[in-house]
Parts: sequence; structure tokens; C-alpha cells
Amino acid sequence: MKHVPAFAFLTACLLPAMAAAAPASGLAPTPTPTPASTPLDAPAPQTQAELLLLAIDVPLTPLLIQRVGLTEAIATAHLKDRTALRYMRLRSASALPFFGTPTARATLTAQAASTLAGPDDDEQVRIQAVVSLARGFGPQDVNGVLATLHTLAVGAPARLAQTINDEMDVLTSPTKTELQKAR
Repeated sequence: MKHVPAFAFLTACLLPAMAAAAPASGLAPTPTPTPASTPLDAPAPQTQAELLLLAIDVPLTPLLIQRVGLTEAIATAHLKDRTALRYMRLRSASALPFFGTPTARATLTAQAASTLAGPDDDEQVRIQAVVSLARGFGPQDVNGVLATLHTLAVGAPARLAQTINDEMDVLTSPTKTELQKAR
């Protein structure tokens, strides 16, 4: 599996962001990432936001998203880009609920329905869009998200349909929904 090592992410992205946020921390300038720290067949990330989307074992949080300058527009662009690495598209789908906007919700819905890039879009990306939609927007609008998931389930491939059913089960279970809100 191709990825950006966590160390490369830390040195290239998190440390400068933390240094900028900390008052005169005395940290030495961070070296620029080397080409060896990126997947061989992918273009080198140009921004800290792209490094975050490629980072493995670095959870997305609102503070981190803000610090690296990841915007809804950037996440949407990478999600829609069928030439982007799958992992970056998956992380982009995971990031969209943090913005909490109707546009982010519509983008995830369209991606789950595969209307953004065509009917042959990557099923794993569609599955992540369903999970992000359900977990990111479901706790605030259970009935609306359930209606959307029900519509998406019609004619969905088996694995996508199973994910939709699993997420609907979570949303309709009071205990699981409360646990989800606590995340």
C-alpha cells in the first residue's frame, strides 16, 4: 500500500503548524520533505492540507484541519478527482463532515450515489462517503440521513448496500447513536 510515512507528515506538516501556533518555541526550521517521502507514482503534495490527507495514523480533528488550512473546497476537489490516490479520496470524504455545511453533505450524498464522477466510480470511495454522511450528519438529522440512505440503497452494489444497512442500523439504535455523538 502506498502512503506517506507518519514521520514525514510530522516533520513536514505538524511540526511547522505547531511551531506557528506556539509562542517563540525555539524549534529549528523544518526541512522540506524529500521525494522519497511520497508515493512513487503520485505527484508530490504541494500543501500541508494535502500532506494531512495522505498521512496514515494521523486522525482528522477540527483543530488539525484548521491549522493545516484544509478547506471544504480542497477536500471536495480531491474527493472528486478520479486520478487522485484512493487514500486521499477516502480521507477527503472523511474530512467533509467536519465542515458541517449543506454543500459538504450534498457532496457526500452525490459521491455515495456516484453522480460526481460517473457510474464506474471507485466503490470504496462510495462506501466511505456513506459512512462519512451517516456518522457526520446522522446524529444531527437522523430522519433526513435515513431517508437519504434508503434512497441510496436502491440498486446499490452488495458491499455498498451492506454498508448502508449497517449505518442505518447504527442510526436507528439509540445506544449506538448516543455513542456516535460522543465521538
